[in-house]
Amino acid sequence: MSNILSIAAGLALVAVTGSAAALPIPVDHFIFNNNTLDTGSKPKSMAQAGSFSYASAPAGVTGKAAVFNSSGYLRSTSMAAISGDFSVSFWMKTGATSPQGVSQWYEGMGLVDAERGGVTTDWGLSFMNNKIGFGIGWPDTTITTATSVNDNQWHLVNASWQMNTGTMSLYLDGVLSNSKVVAASKDMTRANQNLLAIGGLATGINWFSGSIADVQVFDSVLSAAQVREIRSNAVPEPTSLALLGLAGLAGLVARRRRQA
Repeated sequence: MSNILSIAAGLALVAVTGSAAALPIPVDHFIFNNNTLDTGSKPKSMAQAGSFSYASAPAGVTGKAAVFNSSGYLRSTSMAAISGDFSVSFWMKTGATSPQGVSQWYEGMGLVDAERGGVTTDWGLSFMNNKIGFGIGWPDTTITTATSVNDNQWHLVNASWQMNTGTMSLYLDGVLSNSKVVAASKDMTRANQNLLAIGGLATGINWFSGSIADVQVFDSVLSAAQVREIRSNAVPEPTSLALLGLAGLAGLVARRRRQA
C-alpha cells in the first residue's frame, strides 16, 4: 500500500463524532479588537500605561493581538474576580530575550499578572529564562515550561491553581508541561485585592516585548480536555467533510492501483 493510501485510510478512520469539552464562561476576557475592553462575565475597567498597538491574532482566534514593545502595558483599576480555584489562558508570541538566571515569576517580563508587593497570596505568569513562568505567592513558588518560547511563533499558554490540593499546572500548546503540589501555606486562596495586568507586572515594572492575544481568566480549574478544546478552536481538527474526502481519496488511489 502506498504512503498516500495509508495516510488517507488512517485519517478516514478518525472519529468524527463526540462532544467537545464545554468551556466555562471566563470572568475576564480580552480579545483586543482595537480596544482594551474586558468582555468577561465580571469585567473590570482597564487603564493603559504607555503605548502598544494591535495586529492580527493567530488564525482562528477571535479578535486581534496586543503588540507590546516594552513601552506600555495594561492594568485593571478594580479588584480581581478570582480568589479560589482559577485558570488563565492566552496566546503569546515573542522573539525577545527574557531576564536570565531568575527563579521567580515576578523577576520576568509580565504576561498576565497579579503580583503584589510584599509577602502575600498573589500569582502571575511571566516570560523568564526564555520560557513561561507561572507562580503563586506565600510561599513564592514558580514553575516553568520545559521548552523556550522565544521563537517568533504563536504559543498557547494555560495555567491553573487548584486551591484544595495546592496543585499548580502549566500547559504549553495544549500539552501539560509542568506541575507542582505546593505545601499548605498561610492562606491557599488568592488575595481578592489582586489587580490584573497584561503585558507587564501588576506592580508597574518588567514590561513585555511581544504579542498577546485572547486572554481569558476563569474562576475554576480547566481540565486537560478543556485546554485542548481552546487549542482546537484555533487549530481545528479535521472536519467530517474533510475526512470523507480523504476516505474517497483512499478509494481512488486503490482503484488506480488495481487498474495499473
